[in-house]
Amino acid sequence: MGAAFSGIATEEHFEQRYTLDEEDNSSFMADCYKVLEGYYPANKIERLVASPINHPKNLDQAVDDGFGFRMYCDAIELPKGTDMIILAQSFAAFLVERYGFKKYIDSEPEYPLRKLTLKYDEDGMYLSCYPIEYAAKVLEYQASFEDFVSKIENHMLQMKAMNDKVKDFIGGDDSEDE
Repeated sequence: MGAAFSGIATEEHFEQRYTLDEEDNSSFMADCYKVLEGYYPANKIERLVASPINHPKNLDQAVDDGFGFRMYCDAIELPKGTDMIILAQSFAAFLVERYGFKKYIDSEPEYPLRKLTLKYDEDGMYLSCYPIEYAAKVLEYQASFEDFVSKIENHMLQMKAMNDKVKDFIGGDDSEDE
């Protein structure tokens, strides 16, 4: 199945709606990773991927194996909803680091769980994903992070192929003929 086309937006509209999230959240992410790292010994399981801790297979394993990430977060007395935020932010960091996504804050989200959005830019074509919304689906056993990464990789390939076709159609590459 191909990527869904949702429309064309001007740069002005994009800049009015989305704000690049450049906040230094390294301390927060370190705390997220500490919670994830504690999950495995508490459940007496080995994580599937040694590094990084936020690999999608590890995030899925935290939800599926042991007594469950939600119960673990409750047991260590984290506030309700923290499990979803830890998984969402960890997954978002993985996509940023591995694929070059950028984090944005949406001033007009279609749904409440879409305020944080990740965007991958392929020459002006954007692939968007919503890590908080997706983490909620994973926690409800309706999806997996690993399957989502497969979909993302497929969509990225489709975007590249589409971009190559457009370049061929409008006259090839940007280099000048001598």
